[in-house]
Amino acid sequence: MSKIYLVLSVFNVIFVSSNESPLVFSKVETYLGDQCTVSGGIEGKCVKANQCTTIKSYKNITRCEFDKNDLIVCCPGFKEIASSDEKLMRMRDIDEVNTTAYRNYDFKNERFNQILCKNHEPREKFLPNIVNGNEADVAEFPYQVALGYQSTTGSYDFNCGGSLILDDIVITAAHCAHLKEAQPVIVRLGRTSLVESMYDHGPIVDVEIKKIIVHEKSKRVTRENDIALIKLSRKVEFTHYIKPICILDDIDSWNKNLTVTGFGVVDPDTKMRSTWLMKGIVQEEEIEDCRKSYSIVSKTIFDTQICASGKFNTDACQGDSGGPLILHENNQESLYGITSHGNGCGSDLPALYTKVDRFLKWIEQTIFMLDKSDVLQS
Repeated sequence: MSKIYLVLSVFNVIFVSSNESPLVFSKVETYLGDQCTVSGGIEGKCVKANQCTTIKSYKNITRCEFDKNDLIVCCPGFKEIASSDEKLMRMRDIDEVNTTAYRNYDFKNERFNQILCKNHEPREKFLPNIVNGNEADVAEFPYQVALGYQSTTGSYDFNCGGSLILDDIVITAAHCAHLKEAQPVIVRLGRTSLVESMYDHGPIVDVEIKKIIVHEKSKRVTRENDIALIKLSRKVEFTHYIKPICILDDIDSWNKNLTVTGFGVVDPDTKMRSTWLMKGIVQEEEIEDCRKSYSIVSKTIFDTQICASGKFNTDACQGDSGGPLILHENNQESLYGITSHGNGCGSDLPALYTKVDRFLKWIEQTIFMLDKSDVLQS
């Protein structure tokens, strides 16, 4: 039996400084927001260089990492001076908010995802009958999107996926924000085929990306907190081919089939990618069993991650990253996870996904910040 694989993107991006001043690298990998230690044993925090007032010279500083194009340094005795956006995010507590006007919903008594899920129409037909990766039906996953990166030919390379959760918000993996130092520039919606096809009648809808918000504690190497939100340049109209996915909390997924989808590599030997959306059935594994399995490759598994694998080597592979891990229950689909990474395609080790319901408050805060920014700019 030939194996068909879905995709999981595993890229490690290293940003190199062009600054010729001598920099002291931290002996342990540290990232934005991490605790750190400078020479002399003084404790500090990894922050953007322009936020650190205790550094008088950029010579012989302890560098943590680069975040996009910003130098991240170990700032001794750091006292946070928040930006206006960061203040908004910290002030935003959905449980205590008094406002009744936010995207025309009342968040005073309910979480945003609970309200949005009420508006989702039950799916009358869903056939979760795949075992090793099959082609999706047209409009079967209307929330699946593809992230387009500018190619050298002037077209787009669709190297990551995502899920539409609002008419102008897509959720994806944090590491998809930078692949080989490239950022996605458009989101393609409404398509089961990435190219023109006589079998897919949905119009190709490409929307430019306005802003990408990566979780402030995401780690490129370990894939911890591998989650990001994309703000589209305009709102999209919901159709038969374009619909958002619901996000539920307190999901009971044990012994239930989960679906993973993506446009990724279908043959890891030839690296051949699928232009047609693929789907596969997987099941969640106990986190402790997953930790034992990954201990052979010395990898840490976090509580905010999901381990899942399928029969006949059903798996994600390069290109599926950022796409959805879906739970189907009571004729309703909910976004349970975000495809993050694994130990190769079709590996004996389970694939890893970001557990979305662990980040609901961050999602709410970020959407509020993005909406508030739009109001201030209008």
